[in-house]
Amino acid sequence: MVPKVHRFFQDTNFDPETTHAMCEAYVNACRALPDSGQPEMTREIIAKKIIQAAKDGERDPTKMCERALRASSTAAMSAPKGHLAVPAGAAPK
Repeated sequence: MVPKVHRFFQDTNFDPETTHAMCEAYVNACRALPDSGQPEMTREIIAKKIIQAAKDGERDPTKMCERALRASSTAAMSAPKGHLAVPAGAAPK
């Protein structure tokens, strides 16, 4: 499946292959989240971490996905009480 360019990645300055890898990482990260209506903020954190991973030179979508899920899990666990947290086990192994 070729994911279409997600709105978070539309204005980034990466080559098409990297953008494709970023989109794939994003789709996979979102699929790994619990199916309980994740807040937009969680998806935005995931996108930002994927962009940062690409800026750091990462091109493997699996590694970008794992990095984003770890970061979103950490951010969600430190969120104020009442916000939905992403379980630590949500990251693919």
